[in-house]
Amino acid sequence: MKRQRTHKRSSLSGSIPFRIYLPLLALAVEILFSRGSFPEWFVFSLEYGLLFWFVLSNLRGWGIGPYLIGAGTLLNFAVIVVNGFYMPVWPSYFEMFGKGEILNALLNGEVFGYTLAGAETKLPFLADVIGFSFYGDLVGFASIGDIFLMLGILILLYRVVSGGRGC
Repeated sequence: MKRQRTHKRSSLSGSIPFRIYLPLLALAVEILFSRGSFPEWFVFSLEYGLLFWFVLSNLRGWGIGPYLIGAGTLLNFAVIVVNGFYMPVWPSYFEMFGKGEILNALLNGEVFGYTLAGAETKLPFLADVIGFSFYGDLVGFASIGDIFLMLGILILLYRVVSGGRGC
């Protein structure tokens, strides 16, 4: 009789989330595949699929962190899918901070996975609508989904460091 092996989680103290390599692999997919000739639909589907797999693997025992990561992943993927596998970015930030070269690159389709938001943009409130500046210089963008992701990651990291207490 063959004995079946099962994965059983012990207490959270001193452990890390299950399949922690998946978000790292998702990041590697985005970095490596966005530089090649892979289409956006392939790269984003693979990347977000890996993130969903990580979330589903960690829903129990890790508090609200994985749920927030899952919500952020879902919001980001939704806006990307309905906009033809491109994340819309508001053009006003580029004008405000004098970043004409980035604006031109977006207009010409030279920035992988991003497009300028306009009147035809679907779910514009989920796009990259939050601009971040540092000493008056534009340094990046975020969406509502990104905020959920960051908050979920911070809570998950806190639970790992604190031995599973809180949040």
